Amino acid sequence: MSKLLSQSCAALGSSTPVVELTTTGTEDWPVWNRFLTVNGASAMQIGNICGTCSFFFERLETATRPATDFMRTELSKGLVEIDPVLVESFGALLLKGEYLLALIECVPARVEQGTPDDYLSHTNRTRMTIRWNQIHITTD
Repeated sequence: MSKLLSQSCAALGSSTPVVELTTTGTEDWPVWNRFLTVNGASAMQIGNICGTCSFFFERLETATRPATDFMRTELSKGLVEIDPVLVESFGALLLKGEYLLALIECVPARVEQGTPDDYLSHTNRTRMTIRWNQIHITTD
């Protein structure tokens, strides 16, 4: 069960964000493939705009990581309130805009693939294939 501990809104980001969502295409389909980029380089392909194609995440060979060592260290300590220093650090990675911040307490549960708790395995509409760096989701 999850519990909302704190929430607020904040104007964050940069006009030159580190992390962005971008699209590419061809002359026939100028907007087709969707990507998560880090420092302008495509890091993860996150499917395409087709409503009938399978959805997938694929880590690309060009993937780089933003400098997040400070954030990772602070988050590993745990939070009891929304930390303005962490918010500012994360915000610097994003496109300028208004963001909803939420601190949520939750207890993760291990779910084995194919068990009744695996929400992807018991629906007859979704089939999921996992490889080392890709997730493909097909809707029948």
